[in-house]
Amino acid sequence: MIPTAETITFPAVEVVAITRLADELALRNDDAHVTDTVPSPKRPGRMVKVTAGGPTSRTNLTTSLRSVIVECWDDDRGAAADLAELAYGIAMATRGHVGDAFVRYVQSVGEPVFFPDPRTDAPRYQFTVSFALAGRAA
Repeated sequence: MIPTAETITFPAVEVVAITRLADELALRNDDAHVTDTVPSPKRPGRMVKVTAGGPTSRTNLTTSLRSVIVECWDDDRGAAADLAELAYGIAMATRGHVGDAFVRYVQSVGEPVFFPDPRTDAPRYQFTVSFALAGRAA
């Protein structure tokens, strides 16, 4: 009998990032809305949106680097910048268990930069990070 490779799957990176950011912001009594979609019809004034995207790579059989783009809005540019810096710091400090996932380490792909919302001109900053996620047997 020929041995077959084990099937390895990885958690959804958006869920990992949203869980970590929402939990840590709540611990700091920050009321930012953390989500993967912009609520309609009106975006909350203080919000963090997480989208899977950017570079990914499978570093070995059981580790995959999965990237997220994190967008941070607030009512003024200074507050949006502060929210982005805080969210970036939280993301970069992520290690260990996040929900059912395990994060081995995090890499910066792009630090927080001003990127105004083209539809509303609302102050928005964004950054990109990659989470090294541990795989699990399916």
